[in-house]
Amino acid sequence: MTNTDILKDIEESFSKIKMKRGSIDSNLNDISKSLSTFMLKEYKTTYEFTLSVSENIPHDFFGMTLYPTEESMQDVLNIILDDKVDTNNLIEKWNGGTSWHIEIDNKLFFDKNLNANPSEIVAVLLHEIGHVLGTNSIPLRLKNKFRDKLLKMNIETRVRVQNAKFRPILYPAIIEACSTKMYRYVGRSNELAADKYAKKLGYGEELNSFLNKVIVSYGNRLTQVTENEAEKDIDIMIDWCAEAIDELKYRKTKLKKSLITQSLKTPCKYVKGVLNKIKDSFFGFSSTKDFDDKFGTLESSIFQAYDRIQVAQELYEDGFRECDQILQEMFFSKRNKKIKKIDPLDLDCINIEIDKIVTDDDKIYVLDLIYYQTELVDKSIDTYTNGDRNLVQDSIADLKSYKEELRKMRVRAAGVKIKRRNPLDISIKVDYPEGFEG
Repeated sequence: MTNTDILKDIEESFSKIKMKRGSIDSNLNDISKSLSTFMLKEYKTTYEFTLSVSENIPHDFFGMTLYPTEESMQDVLNIILDDKVDTNNLIEKWNGGTSWHIEIDNKLFFDKNLNANPSEIVAVLLHEIGHVLGTNSIPLRLKNKFRDKLLKMNIETRVRVQNAKFRPILYPAIIEACSTKMYRYVGRSNELAADKYAKKLGYGEELNSFLNKVIVSYGNRLTQVTENEAEKDIDIMIDWCAEAIDELKYRKTKLKKSLITQSLKTPCKYVKGVLNKIKDSFFGFSSTKDFDDKFGTLESSIFQAYDRIQVAQELYEDGFRECDQILQEMFFSKRNKKIKKIDPLDLDCINIEIDKIVTDDDKIYVLDLIYYQTELVDKSIDTYTNGDRNLVQDSIADLKSYKEELRKMRVRAAGVKIKRRNPLDISIKVDYPEGFEG
């Protein structure tokens, strides 16, 4: 059986869903098997796909989205939040994820105004695979945005964000990166790799036809999203995640309500499930008692997950204790319990590291070293000025001199030019099949 035959089988299964022939779950299972066979033949890799259809009534049309598993998100965040990011490992981990979830908007099948035909739905599927799976743009975009945000966070927030116990609260940022919809017409100068992938497999005309229908039915929003807008959305979500972790220490109820709000804003079953698990991890498991009497079927299915009957405090309390211990070790000497004395040798080493900057990863690593030393100097100056001077081991004159030296280092490091062919080229070479370049 050729790949063309397999894609035709997927078309037939989409047609059965659209015509309400057989159960949706049975047809989705057939699509999953066919898609796994297709990917094995095309890329010699075994992938498993779980598909679901969302009852998207009150929300904006989203079409179709491909999500990694929670285990994959954990692995990706472990690499991104490491002190020195291994970009090659990050890309391999992202592309090596063999289990994926595909969420499908039921409007693709049942919206009579849109009236997408089965071949157009296959084109959307291929576009999503080209957008998320096998491309390096999403993991690199996530890495760059997370590292940029980490540099700008105060040190307490940064330590908490990097703590493994709070890692699930960061999943929504990855979900946001996968959810961004960027469509372009095939054959035009601004077409994307995801569009080229659909074209390569013989579904370019179907994708263009689908976009025409989407614009008529829902407007041109999906064809107008820019890279900058996509990155801004990730920025906003990372800020939300970091704030949620900070708020967890003093205002636990706010995080719970925020998770409820995020769940209500999405029609995707998979995303709701992830948010529910985050909620359950930090607030205990849910009770369904009495909710069916208060709400209709739709409302009950959403709200029953948030009836907290016990609070699982130990997880995040351990996390905050770990963070406090890390901060203590970062700032204070174990020997005399005073704020660590600035070592001029550390500053000399940073100057050497600046001269060795070649990639963005190198630059981020060096800036992180500079910001840590700056935090240490600021801690000493603040304690000397407003606290117990006996805890400070450097003179105020030396501290001010170190602060100025670090400022100059920061300017020099930030000004190092990185040679690359395009904004996402991070001085590495990764060979991808045509259409998967990102």
